[in-house]
Amino acid sequence: MKKLLGIVLALALVLSLVTIVPAFAAEQEVLNIDWINTCMPNLDDVSFCVPAAAYFDFDKAPQSYLGNLSADVQQGATIIQFVGWYMSLTALDDVGIRRDGGEIEYDGYARDESGLNDAIANMGYTNSAYAKRLVIETPILSGTHKLEVVAKLAGGSTKVIYEIYYSDSDSVAVGKPVYTSLETVPAGGGKLTSDNVYWNPSFINDGVAPIFEGNEVPLGWYASTTTGDVDSKVYIDLKGIYDINLVTLDAMGFNNIAFPNTYKVYTSLDGASWTELGGESGIAAIPQFTRDSVFEGKGNARYILLDVSRFNLLEDGQGIYYGGIGELNVIGTKVADDDGRCFLEPFRSYDEGTCKDNFTGGQEAIGAPSAWTGFQTGDLDFDFSFRTDVSFYKIGFPAFWSFPGTPLTFEFYKDGNLVHSFDYVTQGDSPVVIDIGTTLPKGTYDVTITITDDEMNGEAYKCYLVLGFATDGNLYDDDYFVFERGNVAFDIYSTDTKGLGFVPFDYVEPHVAEKRGFDANAGDGLSYDQILINGTEIANGNAAVIAAKKSIDGTDGSVSTITLHGWYGNGNSPTAAFGYQINGGTIVYGDYFAATESAVTDLNANNRRFTMEIDVSNLKNENTIWVWAKLENGDEVKLDRFDNKGTANEKDREIYVVYNGPVSQQSNPPTADASIVIFMVAAAAIALVLLKKKGFNR
Repeated sequence: MKKLLGIVLALALVLSLVTIVPAFAAEQEVLNIDWINTCMPNLDDVSFCVPAAAYFDFDKAPQSYLGNLSADVQQGATIIQFVGWYMSLTALDDVGIRRDGGEIEYDGYARDESGLNDAIANMGYTNSAYAKRLVIETPILSGTHKLEVVAKLAGGSTKVIYEIYYSDSDSVAVGKPVYTSLETVPAGGGKLTSDNVYWNPSFINDGVAPIFEGNEVPLGWYASTTTGDVDSKVYIDLKGIYDINLVTLDAMGFNNIAFPNTYKVYTSLDGASWTELGGESGIAAIPQFTRDSVFEGKGNARYILLDVSRFNLLEDGQGIYYGGIGELNVIGTKVADDDGRCFLEPFRSYDEGTCKDNFTGGQEAIGAPSAWTGFQTGDLDFDFSFRTDVSFYKIGFPAFWSFPGTPLTFEFYKDGNLVHSFDYVTQGDSPVVIDIGTTLPKGTYDVTITITDDEMNGEAYKCYLVLGFATDGNLYDDDYFVFERGNVAFDIYSTDTKGLGFVPFDYVEPHVAEKRGFDANAGDGLSYDQILINGTEIANGNAAVIAAKKSIDGTDGSVSTITLHGWYGNGNSPTAAFGYQINGGTIVYGDYFAATESAVTDLNANNRRFTMEIDVSNLKNENTIWVWAKLENGDEVKLDRFDNKGTANEKDREIYVVYNGPVSQQSNPPTADASIVIFMVAAAAIALVLLKKKGFNR
């Protein structure tokens, strides 16, 4: 247990002043943290959360993420204790604490302390009289919370001088897949080895923080370059949909590796549309153990992106820039599963498509390896074809052999037209992923790859290329990809996560049901043959039906039923039901199928007759009744065919009837849709009356 708080604070004063490196400015704003701990009710320490640190002239309030405090609570912690001192630029009235954006609580957290002002004055600060000791104790609550330390200055203005976040949940990012767009290699070059595995991107979310010089320090991930401006992206796939509360970045704090100078943090559901949570710019190289950055969530997400645009120069003599973080934490709650392919994974071609090569004289390669060489025995170009139902911006070859420096031209043809071309110079034998320089839409493509240097070297061409191919169901020299014999091995990279990637040439896209009008181009056909009133025919044949359907007089109340007879069919999908719609209301489907003669089905096997008797005995005034068809593919089709409308040879074939019922002082009884609207209006009116009454009674 702490002996006496006064003795502890006196010791803290000595220690805290040691942590400050005086800048000898005449006037300066300083926040000094002695410690942030979790404690038992008697103030015995349970966990040391934040080490000593000092902040000078800060524009943005410093932050700390205390992490998951569940273990501390299990050991008896009930209090978070913040101890330090703050020197403002003007007179300081008090310091308060605000939880989750609520009211600021002032409870004597800022106090005068003997010796504090004199000690600071001895360091050369002219505003030392404004310095006050801060001792804040606040209860630990379950859930995820934000605490703000707020300074109340003379005159009543306030300023947030520190932000503290904590949770009782672990990071949902731990162990999830990490993707980076900048290779993380040692500053002097070379490849990753077992001696420098702390460069591994997976360390960014492994949840491990080894003890280093008495402190927990995440090893993290970092990269080095020879330029400050970079385009370094780190993605984490949460492998599910999460309601995001916080995204936090911890400094690496190991060998003084720099926090990024300039960066932003984003979230996304699909990898295509991104929501910015925040970022920072102009962050100087920082000392170890002193930095957290916390960004509050904005809705649901599957992906987290750390987008770094500038590193810090840490080895000036060598001109080497570093950027990296120790740990990226994501605090949130899972709201849905999402097993879809990550948008960063390639859409692989597998065993569909065709290709041609020099071994078969330019014919489709069946039973022969689809490898193209630039030797004397082969051609200097190679063709292959594929179809994709997603857009793509890169093409990859998992097996790719070449003479270094071989100049290539890639040409993409779509519908027989050249849509894109680009040049590429090979680097040698290795798998490659090539950025094609643009995004091409889904569709069928023919690709020609040409060696643009045909210089001979003895009996063979100077340059050559061999693409990976399949043999006996396995990709040559790589059993991870499986292809049928005769197909070149390649990958399609896409930002469209909704597609299937590479698809066979006979692929038919799934039909999306829609409510639409008549469309002959979609396979629709129809005929409107008869109208009957009370079971008696009044029109037969196109001309008679056109004349009768525009106005049927029932104003005397003598009409009880109207029967419409005709046929409809769609060449792509059978009809599941026929229905009618009165005045744009709900479509009423039923069993209105009638016997269909061969003369109709000979036109299209899906054509079906309908005979639709409609009860109009309760209809008043003017009414328009349309016939609809529902197809087995889910489409609903309004039979509003009108060929060549507005021309001399127009043909009105729309299947509807206008019925004039008895005149009524009131409109027709509302449909179900209209009843809902009336109910909502009435409810709103009642609510308004009650609201006014409530206000009056006050």
